[in-house]
Amino acid sequence: RRGQVIFDGPVAEVLREEDCFMMGAHQSIQRAPFFAHRIWHTASDYNLRAQTGFFDASAVQRVFERKMKGGGNAKDPGDEMRLSSIDPSANAVAEEKDAQEGVETIRSGAEPKGFETFECYWTKDLDGDGIAEEHIFWIEGTTGEILRHVYLDKVSKTSLRPFFKASLMNRPHRAYDLGMVEMLFPINNAIDAVFNQSIDYQTLQTLPWFAYDPLSGLKQEEIKLGPGVGIPIPEPNSSIRFPQFSGNISPHLNTHQSLMQVARDLTSLQGPVVGSAPSPLGAGRTATGMTTMLQEGNVQIDVFIKRIQNVYSQFLKALDNLVQENLPNGVMFRVTGQDGTQVSDSKGLPVFKEVKTRFEMAGSVDYELTANAANLNREVEFQK
Repeated sequence: RRGQVIFDGPVAEVLREEDCFMMGAHQSIQRAPFFAHRIWHTASDYNLRAQTGFFDASAVQRVFERKMKGGGNAKDPGDEMRLSSIDPSANAVAEEKDAQEGVETIRSGAEPKGFETFECYWTKDLDGDGIAEEHIFWIEGTTGEILRHVYLDKVSKTSLRPFFKASLMNRPHRAYDLGMVEMLFPINNAIDAVFNQSIDYQTLQTLPWFAYDPLSGLKQEEIKLGPGVGIPIPEPNSSIRFPQFSGNISPHLNTHQSLMQVARDLTSLQGPVVGSAPSPLGAGRTATGMTTMLQEGNVQIDVFIKRIQNVYSQFLKALDNLVQENLPNGVMFRVTGQDGTQVSDSKGLPVFKEVKTRFEMAGSVDYELTANAANLNREVEFQK
């Protein structure tokens, strides 16, 4: 029994950052002179791609032979193409994250099994005509064997690499951007230190240490403090003393609040965003006042949203072009209205359209996303 194929086209996939490598001081993947994506394949995957002609069958056979002999780089593919270990700590980083989250991972305790393959996009003049072309290489990481080579414009009419990167905070002239965790790491360490100091201060106040006269007759042993516990000594007032720390934990609390405010300023998570009422309270009594507060509190967040929207618009356009290139004739699709509501004909049946040829869907479509942080508040949207 054979299953019916509903959709066999391009789909989106979220990649791990440690599996991606970009060369050059470019923030855009499209402009970088070199970009590689690491993929793990099995021997069955290699055999299937060799039989379908996607990989060079002779290259796959050489990879198997070298693996049987113990692996290793049998040849030097050049400094720019040597990819046997782009990021040797990638698996260790993933295992550490899994351990912190308390989940079990198949990567722990052993090297990943399979073939480390790199899908490389390289802008280079290899034919000597003085013009740099965009090449795609599939390379086995251990042996450096080139499994496939093709020009990018042969597989994509837009000549765009099928990879997109959304940045939260840009770093000028850097390929890798600043993330939220990295940005808040020193603030988190400072908050952790202040909080621990306040706990230690209160612990010493609750269970204090003491000094005593060695000639008071007090035994050289650890004394447990507790309700109703007495310590027999001749002169308690002069032979034993419990030092008291001056001050209170208010400075620790003030420092903690100051650090939290710094974190809010860096991340733009101000009062209206986290649900706390701003000052003055009267500003939020009307819809206009609420709109003003949201606009003021979401100025920086809208910058973050706009950066993601710009990249997502490019992604949608590239995905639409790939669908057009791979769309088979006679595809049927259902027409829907706004928010996915069903559109019915005069008989109350859903409306379907047929694409007889892919040329009916051909064209360059620009996508524009206009949502912002204020759209999340339905009450404000209703007042517009």
